[in-house]
Amino acid sequence: MANTQVTFDGNPNNARCESSIAINPNDSMQIVSASKKFNNIQTYDFTLATEYSIDGGQSWQDSAALAMPGFTVMTDPTMAWDDEGNIYLVGLAGKNPPTWDTIGIVIYKSSDGGKTWSAPDMIHQSTGDDKQWCAADISSPAYTGRVYAVWDDNGSIDFARTKDHGATWVGAGAVPQAAGSPIISDGSVYPEIDVSDDGTIYIVSLLGNDIVLHVSTDGGDTFNGAASPATVNFPSILGLTRDGPAEYVPRAFDRL
Repeated sequence: MANTQVTFDGNPNNARCESSIAINPNDSMQIVSASKKFNNIQTYDFTLATEYSIDGGQSWQDSAALAMPGFTVMTDPTMAWDDEGNIYLVGLAGKNPPTWDTIGIVIYKSSDGGKTWSAPDMIHQSTGDDKQWCAADISSPAYTGRVYAVWDDNGSIDFARTKDHGATWVGAGAVPQAAGSPIISDGSVYPEIDVSDDGTIYIVSLLGNDIVLHVSTDGGDTFNGAASPATVNFPSILGLTRDGPAEYVPRAFDRL
């Protein structure tokens, strides 16, 4: 199949970046894409916008705009489909561009394949929230239907999950903690979460030059550290120096 351009606008204020795409695992004809969409590229003012396809990506339509009560900018889209054909969009909400004052993590739900979205559910508020990721369990015997989200927050990895298809969001624990409660406090950043067919949850994050792994086999009640899957010397590969737990300062590539 030929490449298909999903969005286009000659106005640079509608430029797109940080794209994400999710295919319904139970209906490959349903696809939703999301990306940061600028409102004013000069002042770093942007929101998230989504598009949907019902023919396997051959054609695309713009979704309805996302409601943003109490915040004015949003970034870092990530999405997951659940077992009932709902799709969830997790965004990072903020205000005051170009300063960017972070507010917290918001989640939208669509039950019509990304055509329209629910009001945002602000599941966590912290000025340190960043780099969220989400995944869903669509096949395990015990935890089918659960959707999980992680993000970093001032040196911790925070966690939230829904057990009732998005009606409520809670944290880890057999007696669940509040959504966004930390599950990893080792200073790692940039988490990604994935779920295997048997319901095992895997979270990988970056700690220094190490990729660290934490695993849950009980649907997100508990997480345990596992052997590091990789160690990479980022400064020597990228020509960068590390400055703090989450920042790299360019040396060789400072014009990029």
